[in-house]
Amino acid sequence: MTRLKIAILFGGCSEEHDVSVKSAMEIASSIDTQKYEAVYIGITKDG
Repeated sequence: MTRLKIAILFGGCSEEHDVSVKSAMEIASSIDTQKYEAVYIGITKDG
């Protein structure tokens, strides 16, 4: 079966940076890897 490639963007230069990183980690631990190939793109606090 072909997996759908998706991008997960997280981080950024807002005050919610750490929350975004934690959310991405939750996604990583619960995503169905049989269906999806996730590409994680982190944005630093400096942008």
